[in-house]
Amino acid sequence: MKINRLLPTLLSSRLWCLIPGSMLLGCVDPEAILLHQHINVLVVDGTITNRTEPQLVYLNRSKSDPITGRFGTLPLRGVKMDILVDSSRVVVLRETTPGRYQAPDSFRGQVGHGYQLRFTLPDGTTYESSVKVMQAVPVLANLNERFNAASLPSSRRSYHTQAANDFFVDWQDPADQHNYYRWDWKLWERQDWCRTCSQGFYFRNSPYDGKMLFEDCFSQNTPLYFVNDYPCRTLCWEIIRNTDLNLFDDQFTNGRGVQGRRVAQIPYFQSRGSLVEIRQSSLTQEAYRFYKLFQDQPQNNGGLADTPRRQPSATCIIWPTGARPL
Repeated sequence: MKINRLLPTLLSSRLWCLIPGSMLLGCVDPEAILLHQHINVLVVDGTITNRTEPQLVYLNRSKSDPITGRFGTLPLRGVKMDILVDSSRVVVLRETTPGRYQAPDSFRGQVGHGYQLRFTLPDGTTYESSVKVMQAVPVLANLNERFNAASLPSSRRSYHTQAANDFFVDWQDPADQHNYYRWDWKLWERQDWCRTCSQGFYFRNSPYDGKMLFEDCFSQNTPLYFVNDYPCRTLCWEIIRNTDLNLFDDQFTNGRGVQGRRVAQIPYFQSRGSLVEIRQSSLTQEAYRFYKLFQDQPQNNGGLADTPRRQPSATCIIWPTGARPL
């Protein structure tokens, strides 16, 4: 796959909160254990960047059914939310859709400034995160890409391919601090087919009067099974993101140049050019420990004999990110 260019990314920062935390553990061998879960957690997921983009915070409650134990989420509405900048300036967020809160269009994060998220629920319960300072991210010195026909393990069957474009980065690690990193990628791929309708047909306008805009599949009452594929009417791209975690602790490389670190394995789906964004994030120690739990447990194989790891009951993390073009 030919990579045309990388999308340049400015310094940015992400604030993520989980109050309190919960995580499901996976096992290699099935074990018949009956657990009655009684979970009721408040989940806050938000982003603060210095880019020209919406600064959003999502708020919902995750609860388990008292009988079946199955989980469900409910967006929280009517919440009073703001961001405290440098313990003095207050930025009020407004609710745009249920559970989605947005800062004013003029608000942007700035490196070196401290940010704290605060909100009050309709019942009067108040929450606030710890203050986090947006730090500068080390500059990527080099970025290389190589095609690898056997890059992805066979266990990652969701991609239906083992071929991938592997990306490697070089950077100079700062010597005066302990650094933690994370990498993410995003792929824009051109698509020719935009919709599939099972046992039905796609209608641009209403199948009833042909006037109102419909833009959806209309099912047919028939015992026969058939599928219709529809090409895109205009240029269309699918956005694909990484689903795994890629973390790094500089305890053995502090102050030295790091070369050839593989930061992305982007599945090879087609031969024509695509657009790729590689993002390097600088994590706090708290954020690194939090994500290391997810990397060690769901991504790595384990068993019942594995040492259990306790997740913090509440955490808020913030980190800067950066990327550079090829």
